[in-house]
Amino acid sequence: MRKIDIGVRRLSLLAIVIGLVLIVAALLWWGFFYRSIGLGVALSCLYARGGSCDFIRHVAAEAGRAAYTPALFRLGVVALAGGSLARVAIAVLRRRLRQRQSAQAVRQWSGIGLS
Repeated sequence: MRKIDIGVRRLSLLAIVIGLVLIVAALLWWGFFYRSIGLGVALSCLYARGGSCDFIRHVAAEAGRAAYTPALFRLGVVALAGGSLARVAIAVLRRRLRQRQSAQAVRQWSGIGLS
């Protein structure tokens, strides 16, 4: 169980780091792409598609610019959330295991667990 615990903790940390890197990259790309029309106006374009966001992307693609896509941001959020949830789950399981081991030690020490 210990090797699995370490492996999952490392993998979850990797997912968190990758998620943060993807989110930062998406923010930079989004900021560079939408700065000419105003970032406040294009805030929903960071994570959503449709409407004016798709129109702006289409016009930019026709002009030969690399149009921003929210898929990068979404992928980063999913990786960050997945890694974070895995870390929380590991912490909860480790706490429960320690509590169970403590309870067993108390029962054995008090003579309840002796057969």
